[in-house]
Amino acid sequence: MIRVLHICTDFWPNTGGIERFILDLSRHSLGRGLSPRVLCFNRIHNDSRILPESDRVDGIPVRRIPFLNLRVYKPTLLPLDELRDADVLHVHGIGAPLDCAVLTRPLHRRPIVLSTHGGIFHTPSALPLKRLYFNTIHRLAERFIDRTVACSEPDRAMFAPLGGRLTLIENGVELGRFRSAADLPKDPNRLVFVGRLVANKGVENLLRAFGHLHAARPELRLRIIGPDPDNQGQRLGALIRELDLLKPVDLLGELPDRQVAVELGQSAFFISASRHEGFGISAIEAMAAGCIPLLNDIPAFRSLIGGRDIGALVDFAHPAEAAAALGAYLSALPSGASRGARDRAEEFAWERIIGRWLDLYQRVAAGK
Repeated sequence: MIRVLHICTDFWPNTGGIERFILDLSRHSLGRGLSPRVLCFNRIHNDSRILPESDRVDGIPVRRIPFLNLRVYKPTLLPLDELRDADVLHVHGIGAPLDCAVLTRPLHRRPIVLSTHGGIFHTPSALPLKRLYFNTIHRLAERFIDRTVACSEPDRAMFAPLGGRLTLIENGVELGRFRSAADLPKDPNRLVFVGRLVANKGVENLLRAFGHLHAARPELRLRIIGPDPDNQGQRLGALIRELDLLKPVDLLGELPDRQVAVELGQSAFFISASRHEGFGISAIEAMAAGCIPLLNDIPAFRSLIGGRDIGALVDFAHPAEAAAALGAYLSALPSGASRGARDRAEEFAWERIIGRWLDLYQRVAAGK
């Protein structure tokens, strides 16, 4: 039995893409020769509540630890007893927890696996400082990481110049409930966005582009689903009123997972103006539900649907032009796009991906 300690900043009850990936990877590890557990911070983004030190999430043991919140860097001391009680340390994302795991390696003597999760360039804030950190401190840290796992082709290109032992394993996605939702009757005029209401998701640009699109195609409706950790709902509501979109746009907030699947199953299109994605789990979940993806032209989405006749890539930085491109695509919608989107999503099913993680953990634990 290989004991894997997943080390991350946020975990449940935070419900972003990285948190979901860690939980799904842990779930699929159980009963396959692995014993996973999670070590994370005791507070989540923009929430001052101290979470329980010890917990279990879907049967996965969780330990939460304090940290110093310096916004762009969050120093912490990883407990050596937890590190030593693992066979493999799997760190999710770069930053202070990874640096601590590397610096204390002479004390815990455990191999380290890093999942890239898009690096640290999700937003333009402190960009020069981030680039300096990535090309100096993290470049040095790569020498002491046994395997860096890129979760997407863009991540592989980003991390390749650092010279570490780099492997590509694209994220697995839990598709079961979305496959089932794909058979629901679809509203051909409904577009849906699912994701956190944070700056890098580009929801403002999405609304502006939809405003132009709705003026040309008034039958279209947009539903926006997701948690609001940065309290953006009031500002987005004001923009919806400003754009005269109160009737066609529904700002639904966070919904239970099963209801999200139903919303996707009933929608013909998934739309995202996200400015940065490490991978794009929400888009893949939507595609598994039969949604045709209408996505911002960024590397992660380009890797997902580029060169395939299963959706559209447009530049949401220019909302009017994006709307015109979307309108043209909808007017000549390819037959079979929904079926093609579902087939593409299946390539990321955990059933296909988990074997690669099992093999990697076994090799790293054995010092290969």
